[in-house]
Amino acid sequence: MFVTAGDDKSARIWDARTGAPKGEPFMHDDGVTDAVFSRDGKYIATGSKDRTARFWEVATGKQMTEPMQHVRAVNSVDLSPDGAYLIAACDDSTVRVWRTATGQSGAEPLQHDGAVWSARFSPDGRMVVSYGKEKLARVWETASWKLVTEPLAHTAQINSAVFSKDGAFVATASTDKTAR
Repeated sequence: MFVTAGDDKSARIWDARTGAPKGEPFMHDDGVTDAVFSRDGKYIATGSKDRTARFWEVATGKQMTEPMQHVRAVNSVDLSPDGAYLIAACDDSTVRVWRTATGQSGAEPLQHDGAVWSARFSPDGRMVVSYGKEKLARVWETASWKLVTEPLAHTAQINSAVFSKDGAFVATASTDKTAR
């Protein structure tokens, strides 16, 4: 199975073998910008231009919490490896941290100086890397939600930031024609 996010206001699960949709779509009030499975495959997190992130149970298609409200559009979402947290990268210059059990805030917003396009957990869940409009990637540790290093700078837009499989390194790629 895989999940897709669509500008038709839906996220949808698909059967990878047949290409057929599975179940009903997960609906928002505006285009869905990102959708990810939990590591155990039981849940989906979605983010949308409707200024919400949502946490869904796959088996029933039901939202597990009320929609998690944001000031501006949500550009990406990710779930911690243990499923306890949902993070949302937003156009309001923040990464928001939510507790999936309650739908309540799990930390103060992680601040950037411009729209945040992506935020991803490390494989062990101990760190988050985020990047956006400001040409910087930031690495946060999840025990305190504080920065663990100086921002990783490029001279142009960052297109990707990922952790190595062991979580020891972060790689960034930019339109400045560099990877670091």
